[in-house]
Amino acid sequence: MLRPVELEMTGFRSFINKTLIKFPDIQQGAILISGKSKDGSTSSGTGKSSILMAIAYALGFCSVPSTELKSWGSKKKLNVRLRLSDGKNIYDITRNPKLTLKVNGEEVGGTSAGAKDKLDEILKTSPELVKVLTYRPQREKGMFLNAADSKNKEFLTKILDLDSVEEASDFFNKESSNSTLSINNIESSLNQLQSTKKSSEVNESEYLLAERSYKDASEYVESLKKGSSAVEPLQQELLNIQTELNKINNASMQVNNAKNQNVSARNQIESLQNEIKTASAGICPTCEREWGDVQKIIDQKTNHIKSLVESMKSNITLIKNSALILDPKYKSDLTERQSKIHSDIANLSAPLNSAIQSLNIAYQNFNNLKRMKDLSDSIDKQIEEKTKALVDAQANSIISSHCSNILSRQGFLGNIFDEVISEIKMRSNELMTYIPNINTFHLDISSTSVTKTGKVNKQINISMFKDGEERSLKSLSGGQMSSSELCSDLAVSETIRSRSGSKLGWVALDEAMDGLDVETKICALEAIKLKTKGLLIVVDHSTEIKESFDHVIEVEFDGRQSYVSNQ
Repeated sequence: MLRPVELEMTGFRSFINKTLIKFPDIQQGAILISGKSKDGSTSSGTGKSSILMAIAYALGFCSVPSTELKSWGSKKKLNVRLRLSDGKNIYDITRNPKLTLKVNGEEVGGTSAGAKDKLDEILKTSPELVKVLTYRPQREKGMFLNAADSKNKEFLTKILDLDSVEEASDFFNKESSNSTLSINNIESSLNQLQSTKKSSEVNESEYLLAERSYKDASEYVESLKKGSSAVEPLQQELLNIQTELNKINNASMQVNNAKNQNVSARNQIESLQNEIKTASAGICPTCEREWGDVQKIIDQKTNHIKSLVESMKSNITLIKNSALILDPKYKSDLTERQSKIHSDIANLSAPLNSAIQSLNIAYQNFNNLKRMKDLSDSIDKQIEEKTKALVDAQANSIISSHCSNILSRQGFLGNIFDEVISEIKMRSNELMTYIPNINTFHLDISSTSVTKTGKVNKQINISMFKDGEERSLKSLSGGQMSSSELCSDLAVSETIRSRSGSKLGWVALDEAMDGLDVETKICALEAIKLKTKGLLIVVDHSTEIKESFDHVIEVEFDGRQSYVSNQ
């Protein structure tokens, strides 16, 4: 069990110089932290509470920021070292304000964040829970008795580490809602698919008949193609005739071109002959002047005439050679034969063309039915998948809803609350019987209430009774309220200790018995000692109860700083 061994403070509030406090080497007992001013005038403001605040600061749950904890007017750096021991290991926790952690003298964790993780691992809980289990600050209202229902629920959920249960409940509740939405969507899709399937359903016998017709038509076309050998020679002859007709057309064009060229050549020759005749006179008929080299001009034109004559001879030869192919009867015979072949081919191809047309119709009919059948088969598969998804969603909805109900405040979480609240009530009332100013009171805590309409609500209700008669908490005196709050807070701490398996071996109370007379304080202290496992560290300004403690730590204030006078 962990317990404090040493506390060292420097520059912490009124402890300006380094101050070392050694806690007694005992596993169980009560320690009083008392204080006095040097002049003996008062015990208030001497620095007693600073010791417990330093422990809280070292462990990371002090509510006062480090800037306000540093000693005013001191140049010394704020530094707090808390040493804990579990009987086997020594743990030194230092904040300045950086956190460092040593285990048996060796630093662990490295960074401040790493040291924090290691510290949480050693304490086996969070700083917030350490505060609940070990520390009741000065002038702080009870953490449970005066809190509202929602605050108590939030507090217990967090402290008892039930967040994960509540998160699981919320998760399954959300899953249930999502499953319901999914079910609605799937059912809507199934209805649409069923409607589409009705319009795309294909009669099986009709489909098979169309398939058979298509196959028969295909086989018939193939048989006709195999028997169409008589058409091929005709088609080849048709190609040959077309080739001859093309030759006739080309020859006709060439003859026409030759004739036109010869007409043009005659005209040119006639013109050249006239020019030669004129040139022979030697005088220009226009200006009546003598020409130059007349013979040269005559020779040029004569040569040109010879060239034209040769061209005409070639054209005449071409025309004579084309006479046979351009025979009108030859072309007429070819055209007549071509027409007859076309007729023969058409007669021979008629059955095949008709069969191909029938094949196209059969294919279109079969293809349409096949597309509809494929669509219907696809819809069947989708319906099968959707139906399976619907079953899964329905099962998930049932399971999620069931899990949500089990884990909710109406189920498992509520049962835990009921058990915890029952323990808190039992322990509170047990402690109250030991304290004179409230031993006739009885605390009742319930987690269920019934509204006027009969609706059952899960909420934490706290009532106080005196001699069987309900009393308002506001009607209690200051001392009675202090005792009641102390009892309920210690009951909460003890309940959480037992459920969390905490190994924290100390409880610190900072003037938690304010407002109580000496006799009541002694009775309360004895009851608390009876219930506390480990060290009980109490800050109190009353000197009359010193004899009730096993050890006393004296704090003295000299008007400027505090120090421990008996160590």
